[in-house]
Amino acid sequence: GPLRAALLRRHKIAPSELIVGNGSGELIDLAIRAFCRPGEAVILPAYVFPAFPAFAKMNGARVVSAPYDANFNLDLDRLLDLTEKTPDAKIVVVVNPNNPTGKHIRKCDLLGFLRRLESVASPPAAIIDCAYEEYV
Repeated sequence: GPLRAALLRRHKIAPSELIVGNGSGELIDLAIRAFCRPGEAVILPAYVFPAFPAFAKMNGARVVSAPYDANFNLDLDRLLDLTEKTPDAKIVVVVNPNNPTGKHIRKCDLLGFLRRLESVASPPAAIIDCAYEEYV
């Protein structure tokens, strides 16, 4: 429809690169169903939008929690280590800025993390949730 066409033009992407859904919950559910089988892992920040762990559990995925430091910053190096130690991880999630902590990861740090994630033996799909980026 018109929304999809406008988003494709604005972001200069191919139609196969865009899914439009009824809110983030539907899209989170679809992503977990698409990439995970029951029992496989989804790596989530310890404090994250509640739909991520809820849909992971509803779809039978195992939730692996990525810790924060004392200031509620997600440590991308530790997240990468956790991903390497979880060979059945099919999805790793980064929310930027995070909901509920509000912590922001710089774009260069996030891109560096994604480049390093590609070097993992069986890299999981990365979900980068930027729902609140306009507030940064």
